Amino acid sequence: MIVFAKDAHYALEDIANSGYEVVGLDWTIQPQIARERTGTKVTLQGNMDPCALYAPKDKISEIVKKMIEEFGTQRYIANLGHGMYPDMDPEHVAAFVESVHKYSQKKLQE
Repeated sequence: MIVFAKDAHYALEDIANSGYEVVGLDWTIQPQIARERTGTKVTLQGNMDPCALYAPKDKISEIVKKMIEEFGTQRYIANLGHGMYPDMDPEHVAAFVESVHKYSQKKLQE
């Protein structure tokens, strides 16, 4: 099961020990800090700021690349750090998904 508690960076250790397999992260926490505080107990999910989907597609790709480089591919699910807004361009969402596939594959080949 997945738990997501927005703005709960102060309680990551407790959340990681709560029995959930996956901890969803919002965009307010740095990947390295989240990893340090949760260890290998849980898979992490997130944490791109959903407002980044308003950016140009090439910028979305840059943001995704950085996110995957920082989280890695082990025990990680690339996702937004919260939900989407109704006015988001579906093509920008597609750019996010395509970038996740592209950079995850590159990271796996390292």
